[in-house]
Amino acid sequence: MLDVVFMSYDEPAAEANFERLGRLHPRPKRLHGVTGASRATRLSAELVDTDPYFLVDGDSEVLDAFTFDDVPFGFKLGQVWVWNTVNPVNGLIYGNGGIKLCSRRAMRTIQDDQRDPFSNFGTDLKFVGQVASINRFNTSPFLAWRGAFREASALMARDSVGMSDQRREQWLEIWCSKGADQPFGSWAMQGARDAVQYYREIGSVAAADMVNTPDAMYDYFVRLYDVSRADAAGNKPFDAAG
Repeated sequence: MLDVVFMSYDEPAAEANFERLGRLHPRPKRLHGVTGASRATRLSAELVDTDPYFLVDGDSEVLDAFTFDDVPFGFKLGQVWVWNTVNPVNGLIYGNGGIKLCSRRAMRTIQDDQRDPFSNFGTDLKFVGQVASINRFNTSPFLAWRGAFREASALMARDSVGMSDQRREQWLEIWCSKGADQPFGSWAMQGARDAVQYYREIGSVAAADMVNTPDAMYDYFVRLYDVSRADAAGNKPFDAAG
């Protein structure tokens, strides 16, 4: 059985998701509290004994049918395979937040300041059509906003991996417009819209710096929205604080 690294930071459901993972894999490893998604992803390669290994995000609810038993046929060292995940807010099904099968060699090439830790793998990044998890990012106003802001920033970039410009624009529109009836769905929609505005006004370099720095994202959220009012508002965002 291949090693699994569960990579968590501040997700409220991380403990429950890790416990669930432990029922599907006898010895999952955990990397917790590392600042910066790219840095954390790179460091995950230092925890494992198998090559390749699986990487699971802290807000991922792994489906019962998924197994971590063997290297899938066709996988080559140096590659990264990404399984589909369900977005519970807008219904999109693709690789954002999905389970990954990672080569240690590939992970060790990631730079800490990359906007997307998987953006430089080119043809070595493969997308698997099978759905393996649910991406439970919408667990609070801030986390729903942050998850959507990060993904919308990635979709705004011309180097968005594994998709055409047409699909990138279609998915960005869905992030910005669908899911208001889901838990904290309006906050996710607002996060995507804020990311589009930020990317257009400030630029891709600044956006990359912010999405890789949790404290910077929280500070920006606080500048836009009063946190106590955000918690009280629940599912519905309010106008930016002035």
